[in-house]
Amino acid sequence: MIGIKKGQRTRFELGFIFAIVSAIYFSLNVPVSKILLENMSAYWLASLLYFGAGIGTYFFHKLTRKKSLPIQTVTHHTFCMD
Repeated sequence: MIGIKKGQRTRFELGFIFAIVSAIYFSLNVPVSKILLENMSAYWLASLLYFGAGIGTYFFHKLTRKKSLPIQTVTHHTFCMD
């Protein structure tokens, strides 16, 4: 591919890797959930799973976000055509 340095992954490759990792985690969810359901209610298990997904999403966001652009203040002068 043009413009891609050696050792750099494309968006397609990263998407494929994330899909495989997601499938592995999903397949591990069923046996672990069956074990946990013996000791806790379904509501606690659901809240635990959603909490884990939220924590994972938070860390993914923190690790992959790019530096944001500086904040530009918008005033009424921004749109005036003097």
